[in-house]
Amino acid sequence: MAKNDVITLLKQKHTLTTAVYNYTGEFWSRGSDIGIVVVNNIGYLRTDPDKTSRDNLANLLLIDEIR
Repeated sequence: MAKNDVITLLKQKHTLTTAVYNYTGEFWSRGSDIGIVVVNNIGYLRTDPDKTSRDNLANLLLIDEIR
């Protein structure tokens, strides 16, 4: 899913959350809620709303990459 698609869903009041895989126990657990921070009219995906003008989700794997 593209960044703009995620931002659109969040603006439509959908709740999106990261997921964390435990390799030792081989299970998924709930991660952090994803939000949007707007800096200079540009939306950034964040799990911590610190107003930094960058996405902090760049290193997450897409669910399609895991399958």
